[in-house]
Order: sequence, then structure tokens, then C-alpha cells
Amino acid sequence: MAAYRLTNALVDHMTIVSEAAFDRFVTEGIVPKEILRVVPNGVDTSRFRNVSPRADESVRRSLGLGSGVRFLGVRSDVPEVMSAADGYVMSSAWEGMPMTLLEAAAAAFPIVATKIGGNHEVVRNEGSGFLVPPGDHEALGLAMLRLSRLSEPERRAMGERGREHIRTHYGLGRVAERWEDLYREVLVRKGLALAPQLPPADSAPSFVGGAGGHLYT
Repeated sequence: MAAYRLTNALVDHMTIVSEAAFDRFVTEGIVPKEILRVVPNGVDTSRFRNVSPRADESVRRSLGLGSGVRFLGVRSDVPEVMSAADGYVMSSAWEGMPMTLLEAAAAAFPIVATKIGGNHEVVRNEGSGFLVPPGDHEALGLAMLRLSRLSEPERRAMGERGREHIRTHYGLGRVAERWEDLYREVLVRKGLALAPQLPPADSAPSFVGGAGGHLYT
């Protein structure tokens, strides 16, 4: 944290991956609010949506989940492996904006996670999963039991709410737009680019609609 304070004057802007981390850095005087912006990690949601319908059964047979656990090492087929699960658990003691949690939500898993770092920005408690205090193994276990006792339609609905939240806020396209906006803002501030011009207040809006829509001007 001391290194951040010492180097603040050397940068034009700084980014951080979660609102929780932003609040901490500003409150503790680590980075001035004026040069700090939240740009979260992003996830390619299409990889987790376009998984073969039969991939889950194939993975379940090969893992032998009825008799134990296997450590799989480095895999290139993460969406297919994740499709074999019914839910996701993260028991971390600290996090920033964990990619695995974003991927789990993109895979439409109902989630049990500890309420640390940016986890609560990814998982909506009681909406797309359950959040518990870090280090509380009893609360974690009870939340896992609660999730496991949900009906399949309830688990699916919870997972879909999480997937939609990720698609809207953490998809790669949305995150790329935030990076572009930030670079444009810094360039304008340094006089290296012109500020975007707003249309005149009296100009009429234009709309175009597809799939049988109409063009209005």
C-alpha cells in the first residue's frame, strides 16, 4: 500500500477490479479518488453458454464423482468440465474480482461464496446464490446444504439470474467499452484528444429497428 501512495503522482490514472476495493483504497487514502476507476474483470460468456448438451454426462462418467475427487490439472475445456456440476462453492478468505466466480456465474451455476472483496458484486445474495461470512465453516456448510436442497427448477432459475447479471455487466464487450471510455477520458484530460460532442438540444433523435422494425427521424 505504501508503494501505491509513493507512485500515485507518476501515473495519469489507475484502475481497480471491484467497487469494494475502490472503497477501501479511497477510504484509507491509498489512491486519490480522482485518479481511480473501477474496471472489473470480464468473461467470455459465450464459451459457457455454447457447451454441448451431452458434455456434462461425459465429464461425470470420467470423474467418478460418486467415489471421490480428482485434481484435473491444467485444462483447456473448462466450460465442458464445469457443465458437469450442479453448483459452485468459493470459500476464499480474500479476493479482488475472481475470474473463477465470474466464469461460474456465466455457466449459470447457483453459487455459495464468502462475502469478501468483490464477490458480492458478482453474486446477488438470495438471488443468484448465497453469501456467507469468511472463516465461518458452519455458515458455509449450511449454505451448501440449502443450495443442494433446492429443486432443479429453483437451482436453474437462480443460475440464470446470475448468468444474466454477468452478461450485462461483465461480458467482454461491456468491459472493453469501459476501458475505451477510460482511455478517452484520460486523453481528453491531457489535451491529446477532443471531448465528444453532444448533439444539439433541438435535434430530433433517430431510431432504427430490425426484424420488421421501422426507421424514425
